Amino acid sequence: MGELFQTTYQNPFLALCTMAKLAFMIRLAFMGAYNVYLRWYTTLALLIGHAVSVASSLLFYFIGHNPYRNFLLLSAIIDGLMVVAFFWIISRSKPVRYQFEKAVVFQDIASIPATLLQKTFWLTGALAVAMIIVAFWCHFQLNPSTPIGVLFHGPEPTLGNAVTMYSVIGLLCFLIARNESLRDFFVGTLLMGYLIRIIGALGWLIVAKVYVSQPGGADVSIQSLFTLSLVINISLSAILTAFRRLYYNVEFTITSFYPSSARNVMCMHRALFPEGPEDSGEVLQAIDRYAGTIRGRKRGLLNFPFWLIENVLSGIWGFRPPFSTMSPNEQLYYLRHYLIRPLAERQQSGLPELAELTNQLSVAAHSIVLFASYSTLKKQHQIGYVAPGARDRLQGEALPTPPPFARVAQLPRNETDPLNYQPPIPPPIPQRPAPRLSTSINEPTLPTEVDYIVIGSGPGGAVMTYRLSSEKPDARILLIDRGGRYSPFRISTTGKSR
Repeated sequence: MGELFQTTYQNPFLALCTMAKLAFMIRLAFMGAYNVYLRWYTTLALLIGHAVSVASSLLFYFIGHNPYRNFLLLSAIIDGLMVVAFFWIISRSKPVRYQFEKAVVFQDIASIPATLLQKTFWLTGALAVAMIIVAFWCHFQLNPSTPIGVLFHGPEPTLGNAVTMYSVIGLLCFLIARNESLRDFFVGTLLMGYLIRIIGALGWLIVAKVYVSQPGGADVSIQSLFTLSLVINISLSAILTAFRRLYYNVEFTITSFYPSSARNVMCMHRALFPEGPEDSGEVLQAIDRYAGTIRGRKRGLLNFPFWLIENVLSGIWGFRPPFSTMSPNEQLYYLRHYLIRPLAERQQSGLPELAELTNQLSVAAHSIVLFASYSTLKKQHQIGYVAPGARDRLQGEALPTPPPFARVAQLPRNETDPLNYQPPIPPPIPQRPAPRLSTSINEPTLPTEVDYIVIGSGPGGAVMTYRLSSEKPDARILLIDRGGRYSPFRISTTGKSR
């Protein structure tokens, strides 16, 4: 064991790559274990990574003379057995993979944030493949006494781990760039790998000088190259984070929540109400609009429970992957058995105080999602709620029927009291649009096939749709508009707001 640690930390750059590689493998394994719909993709990444590890171990075993030949052979055998197991898992996961790809349908809409994000994934994947080529070229061609030569000279086991890490990064970037539905599941995994290397590199630079210990006893400094790799990792992670947040700001109009918190809101709603991604997006936008009206640090307090459930509590309770990467059934099970538990179960927990704090934060997040869900038209229609503007007795200025019983009318105090007489009848008023014209009671799902699509905006789109329906009364017309709507009762006859 001591020799293993000595080999691992002999080269700081390759040691951090080894840590990131182990983190990738562990997280992908847990994501596949708790999400049957992602299992094919996570197993594919694990299969490719272990296959590359087997190939590199056998390459270093047969080529060259190094003191790690026995370890390389043992590593190749173990990884080979894992490759066989992953082949079996992939063969069993194909039907579920096809269901996942058919269930998640994304529109191919050109947008600047989506294009920037896709180009960044291609660039990151190409850089990872280039690093594999550079690593082998430096190992076999350059002099190990130079800084760049010693950087990839060895030890061979950690160099194989670095090649495995770059192969997994390249594969994940390729999958994300080709399949938009995988973006929200694997971007966090990529950022986690960069974060591990950034934190480790910063700690190493602060504590000690960075050098590589060679078997002959000479130490070669790699301070400049190590710092350059840190700058590259920080730049890539910052670009990915910025473009991801820009994508949520522009495409989903989410301005108050971080992408991880926004994903947690949508997945929590989908676990509670499995009705479709469009309903979860509407709930997320409702919560974000509410958070936008809050000023100061209270807005952060509204964001904090969702971020904590997504990134921290999922690892503390049950050692699970991030909440949004689990399947809906696993998310619902996790909410009940680990986050929102009865008092008796919290008291019997190993950490009762932490269980109580977790319950309070989870109940707060759960309540916010429920309130936002039942404020949507579809959910109100399902429970039988009718908005006041759609009720028949509230269509006119004067109510034709009495309201529900509230209290008995008061008696007059004396002969001059106005209560002696009936209320005066208001003078006739001109006709106005009925409230029902601007009050929706349900929001049906978008149709899959239409004859015409009219995209916004506001009155212009409505007029165009009306004229088109007049010319072609049998046509199926879809009008798409975005943004808030103003009821006619919020606008006066002069066009100014009341």
